[in-house]
Amino acid sequence: MSAQALGVEPSKIRAIENPVGASFGAKMSTHTEALLLAALMATDRPVCLRFDFAEQMYFSGKRAACYFNVKMAADKNGKLLAMEEDFLYGHGAYHKATSDPLMEKSLRFAGAGYHIPSIRGIGRMTATNQAYGTAFRAFGAPQVMFATESCMDMLAEKVGMDPLEFRYINAYRPGSTMPSGCELDVHPLPKLIEMMRPKYKAAMERAKKESTPEKRRGVEVSLGVYDSSFGYNDVAHIDFELNPDGTVTHYSGWPDQGQGADAGALVLAHEALKPLGLKPEQIRLFMNDTAVTPYTGPAAGSHSHFMAGKATIDGANKLMNAMCKPDGTFRTYEEMVKENIPTKYRGFASTADCSTPIDLNTMQGGQTRLILMASSWLKWKSIQRQEKQKY
Repeated sequence: MSAQALGVEPSKIRAIENPVGASFGAKMSTHTEALLLAALMATDRPVCLRFDFAEQMYFSGKRAACYFNVKMAADKNGKLLAMEEDFLYGHGAYHKATSDPLMEKSLRFAGAGYHIPSIRGIGRMTATNQAYGTAFRAFGAPQVMFATESCMDMLAEKVGMDPLEFRYINAYRPGSTMPSGCELDVHPLPKLIEMMRPKYKAAMERAKKESTPEKRRGVEVSLGVYDSSFGYNDVAHIDFELNPDGTVTHYSGWPDQGQGADAGALVLAHEALKPLGLKPEQIRLFMNDTAVTPYTGPAAGSHSHFMAGKATIDGANKLMNAMCKPDGTFRTYEEMVKENIPTKYRGFASTADCSTPIDLNTMQGGQTRLILMASSWLKWKSIQRQEKQKY
């Protein structure tokens, strides 16, 4: 994005990333990098950009504000029948890069977690004179799921069912489809709810026992569904190289945004190379230098673990297949060189085989074998009732 904004060929830019603090998705917007590159081009000398706290607040992106209206219907037995949604985002100024993905994810995750046979909805995105919207923690899901989960509570009350049981009978099962029309390979939600049910009942009993007129106790429950990777045709690359001393170097562009990319890369590489019997200290990491390391993808949407992890397994297998002798033992570096066998291999991972482009007009398509992250939340909630002060 920075190269495009400045009219520079991407190959002319070399980026070396040092480990930084958590960005929680904000680095999907390369605003500071573009300013630094512009200053570098203007001055032809090293530059540094430092914000004070106020400048950081003004200049950094925020989670986009959303107004969301939703209607949901169920039969007398509690099975969901339909949902209608209408929402509006205020996305701030200028920033287009995250607006389309935000709309797509919001339409995909409104009502997600539940099989809803009929869905009709429309979403709108507006530019405003406020701070621009950017990616942040489950990008596109919290705004819409807060509305739909609230509606689920209201509908459970209307039907006369316990909120947890209402969610249980409507949770994804084989044959269920997401709002985008795709089915799933895994269906963990019913089992998660079954595991949580005893804790939920205990929490309900505790709430009932400890509630007083002045302090009401309650139990809050909701489902959360999100995807990992970046949908259609997401890719990641990892290089493995056998070194003369028998160690292996793992090359990756796995960005460290506070989540411990080096630890993740080492653990995955060590596990993938386990047949070689290497110790962790025999695996070297070379990370985040665009002149040397391959494109591995951003640190967002759990892309790193799932996509870099799959590419790591692929690259490790390619290296070990090349090293493997007919008797099942492994060649040394010297034997590889003597037999003219390459010592460096690239692992690759893609979602192209399990996804299709999504149609923003119909919202059908997307990931057909979704890599699903599903959670169920049980929260203890204390509601303090304040008595009116007497004067």
